[in-house]
Amino acid sequence: MGNHFIPLHDDVELLTIHGEMSGKISDKLSYNGHASLYKYTLTMNDFAWNKPDWDAQLGLKYNLRNKIIAGVQLTGTGKRKLMVSNAEISIPPTEIVFNMPAHLNLNLSAEYRYSKILSFWTKFNNISYNRYYEWAYYPSQRFQYMLGFTYSL
Repeated sequence: MGNHFIPLHDDVELLTIHGEMSGKISDKLSYNGHASLYKYTLTMNDFAWNKPDWDAQLGLKYNLRNKIIAGVQLTGTGKRKLMVSNAEISIPPTEIVFNMPAHLNLNLSAEYRYSKILSFWTKFNNISYNRYYEWAYYPSQRFQYMLGFTYSL
């Protein structure tokens, strides 16, 4: 089918500039965020395939009496370049390069702490229903819902 990955080896110098910040706005409301910028210097390839030039996250959490914790989070990934090679099915072999734009996701979360050892949580990821590709021809799940519990002794 041709739907497999082939590793491309290269020597790379990676410069990462990363920053994080978190704090409290009030007794019940807190924020957190982080961002990273990336600079790739390669010897053989033109691009660092499928690697973004930046990524970031910004979130707010509301704590209601240490029982209910609600959160909203905005995540973003910078533009990337993806390559697809059809060397197995095409003569002469060709390579297709995709320019993937930056994308943003909006996520919601909630947690109910029943006791100190048991809590129930839910997450709604990508509620903006944004369509993007993790890899070439491999789309994201769009809207994702998770439900779970945490038990610790």
